[in-house]
Amino acid sequence: MDLNMDINKVAKINTSGTRTMEQMNEKLDQVCKDFESIFLNQMFKVMRGTQDSQGIFGDSNAKKIYDSMYYDELSRDLAKTDALGIGKAVYKEMKKQMMP
Repeated sequence: MDLNMDINKVAKINTSGTRTMEQMNEKLDQVCKDFESIFLNQMFKVMRGTQDSQGIFGDSNAKKIYDSMYYDELSRDLAKTDALGIGKAVYKEMKKQMMP
């Protein structure tokens, strides 16, 4: 996941004067879920670093790639369900700032 790309999404939320409030809310919701997904992915990355790499599959490149892809998807799925509520909290704060 590219953090700079997601930050640029936030910056472009209200650049078009033709967007309705509903469209802006949907876009903001998606960006907040993306933020939560990035946050969770980074948290999982740090957690993986604390594990002993001498498991059944060892420390092969294939396992590292599989783990990375697995945790990317897990992060996205958790963010979609608002399991931790991080995206929801960010949405509420950003919504306050968007209101005139």
